[in-house]
Amino acid sequence: MKKKPSKQSKSSKRSKQPQNKPLILFRGLSLSAILTFLISFIVVLCGLCVIAHRGLVVKKIRSALPQLITSLNEIGIDVAYENIKFSPFFFRPLMQIKELQLYSLDENNFWQIKFDEANTQTSLFQNNKISIQFAESGTISINDQTYSTSNIATVLEINLNKNEVDQLSLHTSDFNIKQFANIKKINFNI
Repeated sequence: MKKKPSKQSKSSKRSKQPQNKPLILFRGLSLSAILTFLISFIVVLCGLCVIAHRGLVVKKIRSALPQLITSLNEIGIDVAYENIKFSPFFFRPLMQIKELQLYSLDENNFWQIKFDEANTQTSLFQNNKISIQFAESGTISINDQTYSTSNIATVLEINLNKNEVDQLSLHTSDFNIKQFANIKKINFNI
């Protein structure tokens, strides 16, 4: 005959098994599910706020471009480009310009600066600071002579104060104008 286990041994076995019940329940949801939902909601909300903010910056840049080109024309400089794209998404450039050209309107003293690409970014926390990074290669033309250029990084930074330019800075390093000059570093602030 087999012995039947006593009632005490069954209850002792139950107490040794781990209980997987959540500690706090709110209408049938566990605390971890609620926290996961709240964190996901906050992350998505922050992402949407960043996209909305960058969308406003894109709108301001689009409205300021004709004014900028008119101002440059008044001082004898013109701007040309092949293609321009805007994007409010944070992982993409705010503005991307292909085949950017700045050139003089004076035929007697002609010069031209051409870059394959220029990208505009703003900081997530300093939205009044816009930086334009130029491609690593380009050309500079002075009258009838054209020179190829290469550089490590050329960045134009614009600090805005109440929608007006407060400070303009140009930074470049190892700027090489082939067969003409090799510039180690430029820091130019206005």
